[in-house]
Amino acid sequence: MNVFIDAAALWAREAPGWQAWCAAVQGGAPQPASKPNPSLLSANERRRASDSVLLAACVAEQAVRSSGHDASRLASVFTSAHGDLPITDAMCTQLALAPLQLSPTRFHHSVHNAASGYWAIATDCRAPSTAVSAHKHSFAAGLLEALVHCACEYEPVLLVGYDT
Repeated sequence: MNVFIDAAALWAREAPGWQAWCAAVQGGAPQPASKPNPSLLSANERRRASDSVLLAACVAEQAVRSSGHDASRLASVFTSAHGDLPITDAMCTQLALAPLQLSPTRFHHSVHNAASGYWAIATDCRAPSTAVSAHKHSFAAGLLEALVHCACEYEPVLLVGYDT
């Protein structure tokens, strides 16, 4: 069985997209951006979403657009070393100071599959999705998960690696 990459995407503050990254690697000037801005999320969702969800959605959107696949039919693997540490830290602080004031929205964003959930809702995707975390080996674990899915199901898989 042959497995290949249809498209690649990335987002970094100094290179907010694949073309910007390629230009920067070739010695071009940085093209700074303050934060990811995925167009597939509504304005309300972009306001509510955490930085890690925005990052994952932005990269996923770029990759799918470049690949030509239909986002609503694409299985996915989302992988992150730690999930959303700022949200987890804020929740732990809130639990220590005033546990009854813990925000349900913050809790909603703290789950490791929040990014894949936002993606599925935004793209109306009902295909299988997996959220993987393996500390410094997270990208490798996500890649292995995506390769196994491709080999077993004979279908394309979106792999999204993200960390803030």
